[in-house]
Amino acid sequence: MTMELEDRLWLELEAAAEREDRRGRAGWGVAVTRGALPRPRLLRTGGALAVLAAAIAMLVTVSRPAPQPRWQLGHVTISGTEMSSGATGFGSVWTYDLASGRVLRVDPRAHRVVATIPVRSGSPDTALAVGDGAVWTVPAQQIVHSSPVPPATTPVTLSRIDPRTNRVVARVTLRGLRPIDLAAAGGAVWVWGEDGAQRIDPARGRATVSIRVPGQRIKGLVATDRRVSVVTDFGRLVTFDAHTGARLAAFPVGAPLFHEELVAIGDAVVVDGQRHGTIESIDTTTGRPRWIARLGSSPLDITLTGGRLWLLMPHELLALDPGDGRITARVPLPSGDARGLVADAATPLITTDSRELIVVKPRG
Repeated sequence: MTMELEDRLWLELEAAAEREDRRGRAGWGVAVTRGALPRPRLLRTGGALAVLAAAIAMLVTVSRPAPQPRWQLGHVTISGTEMSSGATGFGSVWTYDLASGRVLRVDPRAHRVVATIPVRSGSPDTALAVGDGAVWTVPAQQIVHSSPVPPATTPVTLSRIDPRTNRVVARVTLRGLRPIDLAAAGGAVWVWGEDGAQRIDPARGRATVSIRVPGQRIKGLVATDRRVSVVTDFGRLVTFDAHTGARLAAFPVGAPLFHEELVAIGDAVVVDGQRHGTIESIDTTTGRPRWIARLGSSPLDITLTGGRLWLLMPHELLALDPGDGRITARVPLPSGDARGLVADAATPLITTDSRELIVVKPRG
């Protein structure tokens, strides 16, 4: 506690004691001196006692900050695999194995693969999402920097995996799209690439809505049951109606160079900020930032789970309060080979280049 704070507390105590004296509520008077600090006297006046109680509470608050949660890391190694993108659901981690070209169903508690599912790919990677009682996969391309975007000359296949049988039970053919990633929300699956996105109705087994931002490239997409928002290479956050595809609003944000992960929090979307090393929660109705978090560098990945917004940084994992962007936890990481985050029930899982999963959980 600083001397300034201590002086202010004592002045408040002395002023309260003098007021009680003038009111004549007690015949013996009340006085508090600095010498009484180690051995407080019994104060018999209600006003001074209340002030002293408030002062003690302030002293306790200043000298004893609230304890921060402590975290521990567990490591799940699956030999002979090279795990890429992932999703969690049905008690498992679902990831694409670059080594075998199959989707793996991993039990992170038993440290073993419980199923392998072949999927049609032909691309260097496969994106996954969980929704509508299934696991969805689609061949995924990388963000390109050539101009214009290479045309989608061949159809691609969106596959539906039944978690009860660990088999592909349905396929949807997509045309005119080079998929970068996909998202499942509101009973639909969104598959997106740089030149547009398509909404897949699982019941009909076909695309029902398409969205584009003419003259701009899509670098990230997030969907809810009501809205779908994209961020473009021109630094625009564009929001559409998730059912009709009607354009609702567009606002300026930071312009991403690569694939940017977006997170929806109610009617807001978390994006890379317009200032380097920041992220912002942008209200998709007004375009105003609800909060800005200054990090020093851009996160490698971001996800929302367990009531926290988790950011993967090069050498640490940050947890933010999604309501105000305040950093609530820092978890140091053992190495700099972290690749991405997979949202789990309460805390994220971290995929790495060293062919393992890192499990984050509270200590104790």
